[in-house]
Amino acid sequence: MKGKIVEIVNSNLVRIEISCHEEKEKEAISHCGACGLFRKDAKAEIILARNSEHRVIGEEVECALEENAQMKSSALLLMLPIIIFLVTSGIVSSLTIKTWYILLISFTALVITFLVLKFVLKDKTYYYICTLKGK
Repeated sequence: MKGKIVEIVNSNLVRIEISCHEEKEKEAISHCGACGLFRKDAKAEIILARNSEHRVIGEEVECALEENAQMKSSALLLMLPIIIFLVTSGIVSSLTIKTWYILLISFTALVITFLVLKFVLKDKTYYYICTLKGK
Protein backbone atom coordinates (compact mmCIF):
# COMPACT_ATOMS: atom_id res chain seq x y z
CA MET A 1 0.00 0.00 0.00
CA LYS A 2 1.26 3.42 -0.86
CA GLY A 3 0.47 6.56 1.05
CA LYS A 4 1.58 9.90 2.40
CA ILE A 5 2.51 10.66 6.01
CA VAL A 6 0.02 13.20 7.36
CA GLU A 7 0.75 13.20 11.10
CA ILE A 8 3.51 12.13 13.47
CA VAL A 9 1.84 10.67 16.56
CA ASN A 10 5.07 10.09 18.49
CA SER A 11 8.67 9.09 17.68
CA ASN A 12 7.57 5.55 16.73
CA LEU A 13 4.10 6.03 15.16
CA VAL A 14 2.77 8.01 12.19
CA ARG A 15 -0.61 8.36 10.51
CA ILE A 16 -0.53 7.59 6.80
CA GLU A 17 -3.20 8.56 4.28
CA ILE A 18 -3.83 5.65 1.92
CA SER A 19 -5.73 6.49 -1.23
CA CYS A 20 -6.13 3.46 -3.44
CA HIS A 21 -8.40 5.33 -5.87
CA GLU A 22 -5.54 7.65 -6.79
CA GLU A 23 -3.25 4.64 -7.21
CA LYS A 24 -5.79 3.07 -9.55
CA GLU A 25 -5.91 6.17 -11.74
CA LYS A 26 -2.14 6.67 -11.76
CA GLU A 27 -0.97 3.13 -12.32
CA ALA A 28 -4.00 1.47 -13.93
CA ILE A 29 -3.84 -1.39 -11.44
CA SER A 30 -6.72 -3.67 -10.62
CA HIS A 31 -8.82 -2.41 -7.75
CA CYS A 32 -10.92 -4.48 -5.37
CA GLY A 33 -13.12 -1.56 -4.28
CA ALA A 34 -13.22 -2.68 -0.64
CA CYS A 35 -12.03 0.68 0.69
CA GLY A 36 -15.19 2.44 -0.45
CA LEU A 37 -17.61 -0.45 -0.23
CA PHE A 38 -19.91 0.90 2.48
CA ARG A 39 -19.20 4.60 2.04
CA LYS A 40 -20.77 6.97 -0.44
CA ASP A 41 -17.72 9.22 -0.50
CA ALA A 42 -14.61 7.11 -1.06
CA LYS A 43 -12.17 9.24 0.89
CA ALA A 44 -8.62 8.23 1.63
CA GLU A 45 -8.14 5.80 4.49
CA ILE A 46 -5.96 6.89 7.44
CA ILE A 47 -3.89 4.14 9.07
CA LEU A 48 -1.45 4.07 11.96
CA ALA A 49 2.01 2.66 11.16
CA ARG A 50 5.32 2.18 12.95
CA ASN A 51 7.88 4.80 11.95
CA SER A 52 11.14 2.97 12.60
CA GLU A 53 12.89 4.87 9.81
CA HIS A 54 11.87 8.30 11.23
CA ARG A 55 10.07 9.66 8.18
CA VAL A 56 8.61 13.17 8.17
CA ILE A 57 5.22 14.65 7.26
CA GLY A 58 4.60 14.80 3.53
CA GLU A 59 6.84 11.92 2.53
CA GLU A 60 5.34 9.25 0.30
CA VAL A 61 5.95 5.80 1.66
CA GLU A 62 5.00 2.22 1.04
CA CYS A 63 3.66 0.30 4.01
CA ALA A 64 2.82 -3.31 4.67
CA LEU A 65 1.23 -5.55 7.28
CA GLU A 66 3.24 -7.73 9.62
CA GLU A 67 3.18 -11.45 9.02
CA ASN A 68 0.23 -13.11 10.80
CA ALA A 69 -1.33 -9.69 11.55
CA GLN A 70 -4.86 -10.84 10.68
CA MET A 71 -4.57 -13.88 12.95
CA LYS A 72 -3.24 -11.86 15.88
CA SER A 73 -5.84 -9.13 15.59
CA SER A 74 -8.77 -11.48 15.05
CA ALA A 75 -7.76 -13.61 18.01
CA LEU A 76 -7.46 -10.55 20.21
CA LEU A 77 -10.54 -8.66 19.07
CA LEU A 78 -12.93 -11.57 18.43
CA MET A 79 -11.90 -14.61 20.42
CA LEU A 80 -11.02 -12.88 23.71
CA PRO A 81 -14.42 -11.15 24.11
CA ILE A 82 -16.28 -14.34 23.16
CA ILE A 83 -14.28 -16.37 25.69
CA ILE A 84 -14.96 -13.78 28.39
CA PHE A 85 -18.67 -13.80 27.44
CA LEU A 86 -18.83 -17.60 27.73
CA VAL A 87 -16.89 -17.73 31.00
CA THR A 88 -19.10 -15.00 32.49
CA SER A 89 -22.20 -16.87 31.32
CA GLY A 90 -20.96 -20.07 32.94
CA ILE A 91 -20.11 -18.41 36.24
CA VAL A 92 -23.34 -16.43 36.45
CA SER A 93 -25.51 -19.38 35.39
CA SER A 94 -24.22 -21.36 38.37
CA LEU A 95 -25.98 -18.81 40.55
CA THR A 96 -29.70 -19.18 41.05
CA ILE A 97 -30.89 -16.17 39.06
CA LYS A 98 -33.18 -15.73 36.09
CA THR A 99 -31.99 -16.37 32.54
CA TRP A 100 -32.52 -12.74 31.50
CA TYR A 101 -30.18 -11.57 34.25
CA ILE A 102 -27.57 -14.07 33.13
CA LEU A 103 -27.82 -12.76 29.59
CA LEU A 104 -27.68 -9.14 30.75
CA ILE A 105 -24.63 -9.68 32.96
CA SER A 106 -22.82 -11.65 30.23
CA PHE A 107 -23.60 -8.99 27.62
CA THR A 108 -22.36 -6.29 30.01
CA ALA A 109 -19.08 -8.22 30.42
CA LEU A 110 -18.81 -8.41 26.63
CA VAL A 111 -19.28 -4.65 26.23
CA ILE A 112 -16.78 -3.90 29.01
CA THR A 113 -14.25 -6.20 27.32
CA PHE A 114 -14.63 -4.36 24.01
CA LEU A 115 -14.26 -0.97 25.72
CA VAL A 116 -11.15 -2.07 27.62
CA LEU A 117 -9.61 -3.45 24.42
CA LYS A 118 -10.38 -0.22 22.59
CA PHE A 119 -8.74 1.83 25.32
CA VAL A 120 -5.72 -0.45 25.77
CA LEU A 121 -5.09 -1.02 22.04
CA LYS A 122 -5.69 2.58 20.95
CA ASP A 123 -2.22 2.98 19.40
CA LYS A 124 -1.61 -0.66 18.47
CA THR A 125 -0.75 -1.25 14.83
CA TYR A 126 0.48 -4.09 12.66
CA TYR A 127 1.47 -1.76 9.80
CA TYR A 128 5.04 -0.69 9.20
CA ILE A 129 6.82 1.51 6.66
CA CYS A 130 8.85 -0.62 4.27
CA THR A 131 10.17 1.77 1.57
CA LEU A 132 10.37 5.42 0.65
CA LYS A 133 8.68 6.44 -2.63
CA GLY A 134 9.84 10.05 -2.84
CA LYS A 135 8.75 13.45 -1.60
